[in-house]
Amino acid sequence: MLWCHTCIYYFFENYGLGESDVHLHCDNYSGQNKIRILLWYCTWRVATGLHQSISLNFLVAGHTKFAPKWCFGIVKQAFRCHVVSPLQEIASVVNDSAMINTGQLVGTEDGTTVVQVGNWQAHFSEFFKPLPESINTIISGTYAACLL
Repeated sequence: MLWCHTCIYYFFENYGLGESDVHLHCDNYSGQNKIRILLWYCTWRVATGLHQSISLNFLVAGHTKFAPKWCFGIVKQAFRCHVVSPLQEIASVVNDSAMINTGQLVGTEDGTTVVQVGNWQAHFSEFFKPLPESINTIISGTYAACLL
């Protein structure tokens, strides 16, 4: 649950292109707590000026044509052809599977942490109120619109 938001933070810090407006497409997972924290996280990014706006788009069930699913499929096929053991070999298989895929280790075998994990839920819970269960959201620097 919290891991996802840490990965998004790491991605923008290390792979972002300085974009001001972001459009995220999310799996339509029913875990409302995860979605609530993601909304809080996106609101925090806009409120702190890291982005001017963020739109979250939740896909309908059965979204098999979704591009990231295709990329995961390529990685899955690559793993069927390789025996991997150390973490670096896992990253190499991902990197070699297609030019579009990039393997990012979150830690190394010697215990070094690459992607720091934060407790976003505890951090944001004192600043944000609970949200309704069904929500589509646009978050911008001038307003936050929640379409129920």
